[in-house]
Amino acid sequence: MLLVAVLTVALVVVATFAAATRHRARLELRAELLDLIAGACRRGLVLPPLLVSFAEETPRRRRKMVQDLARRLDEGAPLGEALRALPRRLVPRHVVAAVEAAESTPRLPAVLETVAADAGESLALRHRFVVAALYPLLLAFLLFGLHTGAVAAFAANLDGTIQPRLSRLLIGAGLGTLLAAATIFLLLPLLRRLGALPGARRLGSARVLATSALLVEAGLPMDDALLRAAPAGGHPRLARQVQAAARGLADGDPTGPVWAALGLSAVSRLRLEAASPQHLGRVMAGVASRSFDAWRDHSERMLRWMTPLAVIVVGGIVLLDFQVVMDVLADTRANIQVRLW
Repeated sequence: MLLVAVLTVALVVVATFAAATRHRARLELRAELLDLIAGACRRGLVLPPLLVSFAEETPRRRRKMVQDLARRLDEGAPLGEALRALPRRLVPRHVVAAVEAAESTPRLPAVLETVAADAGESLALRHRFVVAALYPLLLAFLLFGLHTGAVAAFAANLDGTIQPRLSRLLIGAGLGTLLAAATIFLLLPLLRRLGALPGARRLGSARVLATSALLVEAGLPMDDALLRAAPAGGHPRLARQVQAAARGLADGDPTGPVWAALGLSAVSRLRLEAASPQHLGRVMAGVASRSFDAWRDHSERMLRWMTPLAVIVVGGIVLLDFQVVMDVLADTRANIQVRLW
């Protein structure tokens, strides 16, 4: 039974790293694919032959996706429509929305470069989060193994009748760990889709502002640029708020509600309000750049606190479990002494 508990925890560790490895491979393919498309559009190259050559260098499991993309483009499908046909895990909807918003404008290469850079930064940041989570995860596995072995040896020397009770206790701890990991794996995609992860709204606001800035520089009216760029943030609630403010802007409302919907600071709002129509796109791009910097700073702070906090949580769980086991052993020893007297 104790072996089952240890194998359960080991299975959780292996499954976690396997999922992280697959996710990293998808992010790498996304960044390389978007970078290739951006470079081809910037230089005016034909995409299908380049994608066919790129598909030969991708893993077999994802090669067919790139080949299907090349086939759809060769058949005359627009780039946004062809990207939308790919799995959402490979090309998220906010990337497709950004491409579709700029597809009919001369700023499409710049938008593609922006989403490619965003994918590269997300890849680097997620890699750092995985590396930061490696230490507390291995520490939890080591402590659990040592704790299980020590308690089992102590219980065997004390009384053989206590072994089943401790086995059930340790099995419960292992199953609880497995249930917690499964809950996290189920909740994270849901929270990511709803835009409820920490910093998701700030990142979505920066994406919307950067895309709309490029569209404004391409000559689109502010309201049309915002309506097109709103889904590019990857945050459903933010998109609805920005689109509502953009419709009000088309009806003659001031731009204040738009900047409020994007959650911009008072200084950024003043800079945007004071910008002339000729320089508005450039000012929006500068504010978007500072918003990206603020999101990176927020992510860095989370990263700095994540490892020590995770170690504290792991240590607290092990101490609580150890205290419960010691109470069980103490009660059993007291019962044995009573029976001896």
